[in-house]
Amino acid sequence: MKTLIQSLANSLTLDVEARPLAPTVYTTAIRSEGALVESLAGIAQIAQGLGFRRYSETIYSQDGLSATYHAEHDDYAVSLAIDCCTLRKTASLAVSGIHNDEAYALFNEASAQLFGEC
Repeated sequence: MKTLIQSLANSLTLDVEARPLAPTVYTTAIRSEGALVESLAGIAQIAQGLGFRRYSETIYSQDGLSATYHAEHDDYAVSLAIDCCTLRKTASLAVSGIHNDEAYALFNEASAQLFGEC
């Protein structure tokens, strides 16, 4: 039995070079007093201008006081999510991707265009 378990464990172990890359996530948040619908319209426009057009979707909370916009980038394995919560007066941004350099560059660009110098 011990041999069987070891054999199964060895067959499930990947070589270091064969292991998939772990995604990187960058986040930030700001205080936001903006109206939800107007904020989301601007967010969608800016995100699409940055190339986040694939599978874009806005999901509203049941109470209608918050919503999350998310999309994937057209050219890179990077996704973006922006949450706006009028109750907490916050807007948060998360950008994630398999390749750190692409994710970081797109995070900085999205943060600068969405939140400016906040």
